[in-house]
This record gives sequence, structure tokens and C-alpha cells, in this order.
Amino acid sequence: MKRVAIIVPGGMGEKDSPFTIPFLHEVLVRLSARYRITVYSISPLGESGGEVNTENMIIKAPLTRNNLPFPLLIKSMMDAIKRDHQKTPYHLIHGFWGLPSGLLAVLLGKRWSIPSLVTLLGGETAAIPEIGYGNLLTLRHRLLTLWVCRHASILILLTQFQRQALEQLGLQRPNLHIIPFGADERKFSFHTPPFQEPFHFLHVANLTEVKDQFTLLRAFALIRKRVQARLRIIGPDYLEGALHRLAQELEIGESVTFYGKLPHEELPTHYRWAHFLLHTSLHEGQAVVVSEAAASGTLVCGTRVGLIADLDEYAAISVERKDAEGLAQKVLAVIQSPERYNTLLMNGFNWAKKHNLQWTVNAYQSLYESAMNRMSK
Repeated sequence: MKRVAIIVPGGMGEKDSPFTIPFLHEVLVRLSARYRITVYSISPLGESGGEVNTENMIIKAPLTRNNLPFPLLIKSMMDAIKRDHQKTPYHLIHGFWGLPSGLLAVLLGKRWSIPSLVTLLGGETAAIPEIGYGNLLTLRHRLLTLWVCRHASILILLTQFQRQALEQLGLQRPNLHIIPFGADERKFSFHTPPFQEPFHFLHVANLTEVKDQFTLLRAFALIRKRVQARLRIIGPDYLEGALHRLAQELEIGESVTFYGKLPHEELPTHYRWAHFLLHTSLHEGQAVVVSEAAASGTLVCGTRVGLIADLDEYAAISVERKDAEGLAQKVLAVIQSPERYNTLLMNGFNWAKKHNLQWTVNAYQSLYESAMNRMSK
């Protein structure tokens, strides 16, 4: 088996750990059927300690703390990965997120003359000064991010939305691929509830400033003035109850249920319950919940970022960021047009069926093989 080093900032550990990112973990598990994978996590593995072993995949957290000064963090991670490479060399290295994982992958790939792949997942193409979010906010992070994007052997984006943002920064290059994360075809299946009141709305995300659930609640309040509706919000609260208070101020508290963080295995039940997914982020690389909702027969409605921007008008409803009134109007218009609702729903399902999680794994595997074959010639 060829050996592959994966670098992530965090989100890995035992499969059912609350610290694990389910879609990323599952992609790597499936890739480990073909490659011997070592995952290097910059953050600790939570309850898993410093190392987790499966048949063909090892997950390591080599640093005792992840709040080191940036140059020291880079050097310490490089030293840890180098020790393993000297024992048994890697054939390819892949960083998820641009900084610091992607930077590490590119530096080590150049040092060892092996292919480096970088996948941009989050704020690499964002600059939102009002909340201090995004790699493009500071000159250093912007320059480092663009350097990584230019020098990776292969650059992987999740959406055309990200590609357009990079093009606006003057970055165009060969070996750039768009590979969104698909929904797990073994978990998420198509189901539509009867299209009638009360209409069911769902939101799944961490409750944070960048997800802008304030706009979501204001849009839902406007919708609820016109039709009977219920809203479920799933995700851990990092806003100290601000959304609960806003729901009461908007007089929709009795129609909104906050579930907090739930195990990923419980999400399909909620998607099957919902008519609509509401997602009003200020920025997204993709938003995997969009793939999951589309695969489940839940119509996606939200702000024109990430995958929603790519699917707009074909399989999703979108508005500009912070436009609660516009979003409410568009949702209500679809409620009045069941035929358009069904068209958007089926377009989304067909897209999600084609681009499921196994499709994502196959796309990565194809890139791995082509990169290693080119390097061996």
C-alpha cells in the first residue's frame, strides 16, 4: 500500500467522538481501504489521547499544546512528520484547510519531492472585518494563503464560489479541482413530508457569528406571520443564549426548538421531518449540511455563499447576506408554488445523488493516483 500523510487542524479522533468531523473522518476511513494513512492533527484528539489506531489509518496529535507561536508550531509539526517519513517514506501529503495544514503539506512536499494536495474548507477566501473572520483580513495570512494555493501540486476547492473568490484575487492555475463533500449515501435518504401547514424548517450548524442565525430567526419570524411553521435548530451554542433571547423578542419562542449538539447519526431523522433547510451564513466554503439536506429531500434556502451559491435557482433558493426580508419572501413564494418546490427539490436530490460521499472518495482517489503516477515518471 502507498503511504499518505494527512494534516488537519483538528476534527479527528474516534469515530463517535464529539470532537470528530463526521464527513472528513468517513472520507479518510474509505481512502484507508486503498492507502496506508497517517493523520496528523494539530489539535489534541479530545478523549482519544495522543493516538488512535485502526486497520490502515493512524491518527496522531504530536503536539502537547496547539497554542504555540506560528513559526514554532510549523517547525514542531514538520519535525514530528519528518521522523515518521524517515522510518517509512510517504508517497503523498495532503493538507485540509489552507493554514497551517496546507502550508505544512506544501513545505514538506517540496522538501521530499512528493505531491502535495491542499483542500480549502473554511475561511481561506473570506474577509469579514465586523466579526474578525477570514484568512484575507490580514496581509500575512492573505499572502501565506495565496502562496499555498499557488504552490500546492494540486489545489482542491469545494465550490465554484471559492474559485470565483480566488480569481478575484488574481489566482488562476492548472491542477485546480472542485470536489464538494457529498452526503453519506448510507445515512441520508430521500423522504418528503406532506406539503402542508405547519411547514417544517431546519437549521444545522454551530451557533456562531459567521453562521449568522440572527438573520435566520428574523426571516423565520416573517414567514411565520404568513403561515403556520415550526423551526428546529441543531448545534452547540457559542453565542451565550443570544439566539434564545432573540427568539423571545421576535415572539416566535414557542415555534422554535433548540436541540443543542446532537450525534451525527440522529440528523437524518430531522432532515426527513423538514420541508426546508434554512442556512444564512456570512461565509461558507461549502456547508456540508446543504448536501445532506438535498440528499434527504429537504429544500435548501439561505444566503448566496458556498454550495448554496453554486446551486442557486437550480436546486436552492438564495439571497444576499443579511437579507431576512428577501429570504422570507422567496420562501413564501415557493410555498405558494408546490410545482416549483418539487422541481427545486428533485434537482437538489439528483445533484446530491450524483455527488454523494463515495463520489467524493473516488475523486480524491483519482487525484492521488494521477499525482503519484506523474511523480514516479
